[in-house]
Amino acid sequence: MALLGEIAPYVTADHGHHRQIRDHLVAMLVRHGFPRAAREVAERSLSAVKEWAATHPQRDEARFCLGAAHDTCGQARLADGQPVAAEAVLAVAVDIYHELAAEHPTFIEADQRLANSLQHLGEVHRALDLPEHKDKEYEIWSECSEIRARLFQANTSPGNGHRSRPGLPAPRRSGQARRRSGQRAEAAEHPPDDDGGGGGNVSVRRETRRGTRHCQGGRRRLRDA
Repeated sequence: MALLGEIAPYVTADHGHHRQIRDHLVAMLVRHGFPRAAREVAERSLSAVKEWAATHPQRDEARFCLGAAHDTCGQARLADGQPVAAEAVLAVAVDIYHELAAEHPTFIEADQRLANSLQHLGEVHRALDLPEHKDKEYEIWSECSEIRARLFQANTSPGNGHRSRPGLPAPRRSGQARRRSGQRAEAAEHPPDDDGGGGGNVSVRRETRRGTRHCQGGRRRLRDA
C-alpha cells in the first residue's frame, strides 16, 4: 500500500488505463481501514477519467473505463458511510454497462461488469434500507442473479460464442479443446484412402506408436537386467 501511495501522485490523468493503479490504491485503503482517503482518491480518479474519456477516440474503450471509475467511486463512498452519494455514481455505472451489453451482446466482459455494478448498487440499497426502495432493490438483485446464471451457463457450454472486449487477449482454451483441435489438424494432414483405411486412421497409428515405445522400453529393461 505504501508503494501504491508513492506511485499514485505521479500517475498522469491523461490515460484512462492508469485508473487501474488508482483503483488498486482505493481497494487497499478500504481494506486497511482508511475509507475517507479511499473516497478522495476514487473521486479524483473519476474526475480524471471523465476528462480523458471525453476526448478519447475509441468510444467503447472510454465507456468501459468510465464505468469502472464510477463503480470504484461508488464502493469507496459506501465504505466511507455515504450510501446516497454512492447510489448516484453506481447508477451511472449500471447505465453505462447496460448500454455496452445491449450494443455488444457477445462481449462477456460487459455482462460481467454489469453484474458486479448491480451487486454493488444492491448493497447500497440494502444499506439505505428505505421501504420505498424495496421493490427497486428486489429488481436489482434479480437482474444480477439472472446475469450471473447466464454467464455461468455460457462459461460451461462449449461454443458459446462469447468474446472479450477488443484489445484484450482471447481467453485460453481448455486442454481438452486444444487436444481436439490437434487431432482435427492431424486428421486433415492424413486424409483416409478411398477404402476408408490407410493414412487417415490416426487413432490406429497413435496406438501403434504407443505399443512400439512400450516394447522398446521392455527390451531395454531386459538388457539392463
